[in-house]
Amino acid sequence: MEFVKTGGRGSEFCFRTTTTTNKLTVMKDMVNYIYKNKIDNYADFLMLCIEESDDWFDVAVNSNTLALNKMIDAMWQKNQAMNTKIWLCMKSECFLICSIFSG
Repeated sequence: MEFVKTGGRGSEFCFRTTTTTNKLTVMKDMVNYIYKNKIDNYADFLMLCIEESDDWFDVAVNSNTLALNKMIDAMWQKNQAMNTKIWLCMKSECFLICSIFSG
């Protein structure tokens, strides 16, 4: 547990249960989840973090936001490339089938 000064007047402190070591573990879990489940939308991922755990949400919004956003963007690009390949293959198959029948 760590205590963090929240700012403002006086000595207002709050505590966070996510330690530095725990943040690294949580971050690894999150990146693995994004990769395995092909998450490609940050808003959907934040909603999942809210449902999953306070630690996930804390890491997603208070630290490593850029890294998570880049990971999700990379997954989106990867999914788009895969969808394009599937569409091109389907289009080629359709063309091949049409040429056989018209032939």
